[in-house]
Amino acid sequence: MSLHEKIEGIGQKVQQLVAENGRLHSENEKLTQEVKKLKATISQNEENVASLKVKLGKTQVALENKQANDPKESKDIRKQFDKYIEELDKCIEWLENT
Repeated sequence: MSLHEKIEGIGQKVQQLVAENGRLHSENEKLTQEVKKLKATISQNEENVASLKVKLGKTQVALENKQANDPKESKDIRKQFDKYIEELDKCIEWLENT
């Protein structure tokens, strides 16, 4: 193999590496954007979970206060309470899976 052929081979390999570097850079940018979006989604879901926990706490207090006074209203509050628990469970499950 002549020196000229070796230089051409090295040149081709350099071009391949440049192309691969460009592809990897582009992929890295896409993944970085995806990570940012997922972090924003997680942050929003954490806020939702915190909000639901506050609502849950208020509902628990209301349930305890109303339970003895009004059985029908107690049932309605219990349904609302169960709904909040389901929403919290879904949010927690989603957070664990991301």
